[in-house]
This record gives sequence, structure tokens and C-alpha cells, in this order.
Amino acid sequence: MRRVATLVRQMRVGPVLAGEDGDLAEAPAGSIEDGEDPAAAALREVMEETGLRLTRLEPVARPYAMPSVSTERLVLFLGEYAVADRVATGGGLADEGEQLVVEEVALADLAAQAEAGTLRDMKTLVLVLFLMLRRPELFASGGGADAV
Repeated sequence: MRRVATLVRQMRVGPVLAGEDGDLAEAPAGSIEDGEDPAAAALREVMEETGLRLTRLEPVARPYAMPSVSTERLVLFLGEYAVADRVATGGGLADEGEQLVVEEVALADLAAQAEAGTLRDMKTLVLVLFLMLRRPELFASGGGADAV
């Protein structure tokens, strides 16, 4: 079985303004439309950005992004997928100005980045650490599960 996660790579202005490389690989994400269920929004965004048709999500957390200055809350989910679930190319929506590169990253590589403190996207870091706690067997040698 494959032990990978699908991320999207895109240029982010925050790191650039901080004098760093703005090219970030991160978990797919997007806005929740007025009245939209957060899980439905997550499924929509994953399809638009990665081309994956997920059928089930596992709730992770609803943390505040920056509670000292903002009321914005993240709604984080994990979702398993198989090769057959990739039904489109992804890359985002052109009318939203998205220019995303879809990539698969080995879970072992993400764990190593998390442990080294080099994952620069907070939501991706939280999701990787949560997955390491919840599903440690995905990070052990031998066996396996479909991608997440």
C-alpha cells in the first residue's frame, strides 16, 4: 500500500514579505461559503485543488488561526484516498487565480520534516502531527494503508 499525502504547492506572499522563499507545499484548503457545511467545503476544495474525489473525512480540530488578532478558525480534516480516487488533474480554479502544483509526498518525509521543524505551513504541520499520533502504523516500517 502507498503511504503518501497529496499537497499543493503555491507561492505565498507572507514568507516573501518576511524575506523567505514563498514557495510552499501545503495541505489543500480554502474558504467556507456562507451557509456551507465545513466538511462539504473541504471535499469541494480537495477536488478543485488536487483532483481527488474523497468520500469520507475525519475531523481533526477547529483551532483559531491567530487568536490574538483574528476570529478566523480553521476546520481541519484528514481523508484517505486510493489511486482510483484521482479523477481530475486539480491545480485550482483559474477564475480564482489559483496556480497550484499537485504533488504527492511520502508520509515518512513529512514526518521527518515535522520532527526537524521544517514544515512551514501551520495547518499542514498540525495535520501531520495528528496523523502521527492517530495512525502511527502509517509511519512504521512494513504493512501500510492507502494514502491520506
